[in-house]
Amino acid sequence: MSAAVDAVGRWWGRAPRPVTWHPVPWRQVWVWALVGWMAGLGLFVTQYRSSVDRLGPLVVTEPIIPAAPVLEADLGPEAVNRAGPHDGAFFYVIARQPMHLDAAAEGLDRPRYRSQRILFPVLGWALHPSGGGEGLVTALFVVGALGVLGGAVAMGALATGLGGPSWPAVVFPLLGGSVTSLRITTPDPLAVALALGAVALALRRRTGWAVALGVAAVLTKETTLLVLIGYLVWDRSRLGALLAGVPAAVAGGWWAVLHLLVPAGDRAEVIEFTWPFQGWATSIDYWSTGREPMGMLWFAFAILLGVAALVTGRLRHPLGGVVALNLVVTIPLIASAIAPERSAGRTTLALVSSALLVLVTLGAAGDGDPDDGPGTERAFARLPRSLG
Repeated sequence: MSAAVDAVGRWWGRAPRPVTWHPVPWRQVWVWALVGWMAGLGLFVTQYRSSVDRLGPLVVTEPIIPAAPVLEADLGPEAVNRAGPHDGAFFYVIARQPMHLDAAAEGLDRPRYRSQRILFPVLGWALHPSGGGEGLVTALFVVGALGVLGGAVAMGALATGLGGPSWPAVVFPLLGGSVTSLRITTPDPLAVALALGAVALALRRRTGWAVALGVAAVLTKETTLLVLIGYLVWDRSRLGALLAGVPAAVAGGWWAVLHLLVPAGDRAEVIEFTWPFQGWATSIDYWSTGREPMGMLWFAFAILLGVAALVTGRLRHPLGGVVALNLVVTIPLIASAIAPERSAGRTTLALVSSALLVLVTLGAAGDGDPDDGPGTERAFARLPRSLG
């Protein structure tokens, strides 16, 4: 036991490999980002037109879900469809009255869990503060679409800042998780965009803004904390600790507030985890019947890309810990989080994004001795000159 403790202590005290933050060619990044964004919106339109008759509009639920009466009253009977229920309905219910979460809880299946992800519905309400209806649906879509654009810019900035190409900015809007999130009105791209933006700002040593974006990320989707903790695995400095610790504390505080203000639902609040690999086995059985093959393809692609990034970049890369943690968290996930086409891409969005960034910036961590100097000061010794 003492040997293991000593090994962890030596690892924690070890400085990361040197990295130089390169000037970001913002014009190139924005061009690629906008091209990808327009293409992603085109994919969304295609997906929407091909599925609206079967699955319903952007916000839809099924009759047995608590949100059904709210959606039917606001959006009409077409918003209650047995074939098309998804999480977007719950964000819509919260966005109608985010200042009255106790009242909104009546339309939620797991009120505290759903309310934990408060930023997305709050932003939708800010664009349309006059109640529900199609205007609120449009507002939520606009927030989601801007989140996709933000993710594209964040990927481009990280790729070029770490010495790679600018074209990864075009990829983010085309990923299955991004397009699907627009289709079903969920905040996954916005959350990943904020988390990647926080890491980019941390690499530039913009502590305040990095922490602010980190807080926004976990209040959009709490699992993006894995991105921030993954960065701490590489940058074990005060900044890395703040980037992971402050958002974790805020998310924990918000969780406590919700337990005081919001009544518990009729079912367990967190149901997404099971025994290791049990969800994988169930998903394989599900896919073997020929159902939702795109879910299988997106999940397999994410796992293979993550493993490739971890094998080649390892934890020496600034995003190596991000990839590792997001890979590990897939192991205990239930099948409904990874098997359906509407879940697989969203669940693995942070994993795919960070793994791709590792693979296109493999030289970012340099070849310096990881034991050179305390903390991360030596790792950033060249940073001011490269930015100047």
